[in-house]
Amino acid sequence: MSYYLTLKETAKDLKKDFKDISTADALLIAAKIEQAELLASVLKEGLLVNTAGKPVALEAIAMQLGFKGNMGTDITEVLASIQDTLMNKE
Repeated sequence: MSYYLTLKETAKDLKKDFKDISTADALLIAAKIEQAELLASVLKEGLLVNTAGKPVALEAIAMQLGFKGNMGTDITEVLASIQDTLMNKE
């Protein structure tokens, strides 16, 4: 489904669930929902999930920095580990 049709459907659902919402507000909220889903998908696929047998972006960055330990289980731990590696290299 194209982006426009997805927005239109989401806006229709919002208008059905919230009777007092204007069409403009429904479209704006629908666009924000789609934007958040797209960003979440990009982050998941590009940074955190190994789908092609290659290191994901954060793993690749850490490997280039010489990090060899466990990177952690969430984005905050991973970024903290990369920062620690950078600080210890100096």
